Amino acid sequence: PSGSPGDLVIYLVPLIGLLGFLGTLIFFWVPVREPDGAAGAGRGSAADTLRAFARVWWEDREFRRYENFFFVFGFANIMTVPLTQIHAVDVLHADYLDLAMINVALVQGLMAVTMAWWGKLVDRYPPARLRGFINLIFCVDFLLLAVGPTIEWVYVGRVFRGIALGGGTLIWMLGSLYYARTPDKVPIYLGVHTVLTGVRWALAPFAGVWLKA
Repeated sequence: PSGSPGDLVIYLVPLIGLLGFLGTLIFFWVPVREPDGAAGAGRGSAADTLRAFARVWWEDREFRRYENFFFVFGFANIMTVPLTQIHAVDVLHADYLDLAMINVALVQGLMAVTMAWWGKLVDRYPPARLRGFINLIFCVDFLLLAVGPTIEWVYVGRVFRGIALGGGTLIWMLGSLYYARTPDKVPIYLGVHTVLTGVRWALAPFAGVWLKA
């Protein structure tokens, strides 16, 4: 019906997404200044950047292993994002309030509440070990989503997801820096990690829906 919350999905959300995409283009014109001698200083060419990525990937076996496993779990996690909405609405008969709670309120709220506690653990343990522990907490959410007969089960699962994201977000931002042994290597290590994240988000949602179909 006209004026229903569904209009937000049809018109407003795509518009916000387009504005967000245009906003990222601003970074192309941001001047880059790094200390003399820093790795990757200056813009360089796309080929230079790809060679630097490949060199880091090939030479740092420990970092490569970390990113490989991060990619596998991250890809699977992102595959579930559209499937959660489809399953919650079509099978569990969720309404707009339910979707707001399981996607935003519970997850983002618990992420914010637990982040300081996770931050202390990030300072004490290697990112690969901590990420593995966080993934176990994540899996509770996936399990309840798979077997839960009602939307209330998903609410419980989202509690675990919010707690896990408190640490998972920190690991995503800081984990790759653990492998950059010197400050001058930070940009390229973070660049490799960020590019792989972009690949996941570009492909995984469509892969999830395709497999469901």
